[in-house]
Amino acid sequence: MQMRDEAERYCSLIERADSFCRDAFVATLAGLMAAASQLPEVSPTDEDLPDLLSQDEVRERFAAVQRVLGEWESYWTTMATHGEEAEHLVMLPLGDDLADIWSDLKRGLLALEAGAPPADVTWEWRSGFYTHWGRHATEALRALHARLADSGGPTRDGGER
Repeated sequence: MQMRDEAERYCSLIERADSFCRDAFVATLAGLMAAASQLPEVSPTDEDLPDLLSQDEVRERFAAVQRVLGEWESYWTTMATHGEEAEHLVMLPLGDDLADIWSDLKRGLLALEAGAPPADVTWEWRSGFYTHWGRHATEALRALHARLADSGGPTRDGGER
């Protein structure tokens, strides 16, 4: 399944964040969002996915990603999503977006490893894409792209200018 491959690629990147440059997040997020948009509608079983991640693990991923982001640690946005006039700007932590995405995807990957029905995981990932982690991914991709564009884009070796 393409989504599983993209989820594994994304989670691996976040789990090894200290060894990657920031522009790696852009390509990985773009592939992940493309795969998620193609997830089929499925009917899940009545079983909930097991929650196999601890809050400590999520906090650890957030801290690791924040170290990599450095001065890119936050971005400005509005909470207006449908063309309504934005009352004010808010600053959000980019690492929180990236760690939240990891948490939602990793939960599904761990559930698959534990023998959960693939349809249940597909349903969770698709639902989360449209209700939770997809919003984080969209905001993170926008913020990362803007930072890379402002710096002239990545260099040929994948580093920043």
